[in-house]
Amino acid sequence: MNKQEILAEISELKERLNSLEKMYNSVSDKRWRGDKDDDYYFISALGTVYRDTENVKAVDNARYDIGNYFQTKEEAEFEAERLKVITELREWATPISEFNWNDAAENKYVILLELNEVKVDSFALYQISDLFFKTKEQAESAIKIVGKERILKYYFRR
Repeated sequence: MNKQEILAEISELKERLNSLEKMYNSVSDKRWRGDKDDDYYFISALGTVYRDTENVKAVDNARYDIGNYFQTKEEAEFEAERLKVITELREWATPISEFNWNDAAENKYVILLELNEVKVDSFALYQISDLFFKTKEQAESAIKIVGKERILKYYFRR
């Protein structure tokens, strides 16, 4: 490769870099990330919400990467309760692996939101959720125990 070819390749790379920088600057972050020294909130292993300061350290990055990084205490408290509701529903649900997804005759019951109401419906072949129940009664019991209001507010975020 001679000098002219190298200069032409450098020029192409600069154009590509400018294009990538424009793309990068046009993409908005979907999740909030604090700047250095900003406070943020996270959920501890015990479910308690704590405040920390962004120091761009491994622990800050790890919390952000797994979604345990919130701008406000209220957001973190909401997420902690949402995780509790999902866990309570999972206790009633049947593991996905126990269903035959090729069997159209085998009903799989799911809790869904219909016109702002918590409902139970059956699906035969479509996996529209990660929470399925073997029977309609099992799903209805989960709703009763966990509570429609909590499911509506935290699971469906309504």
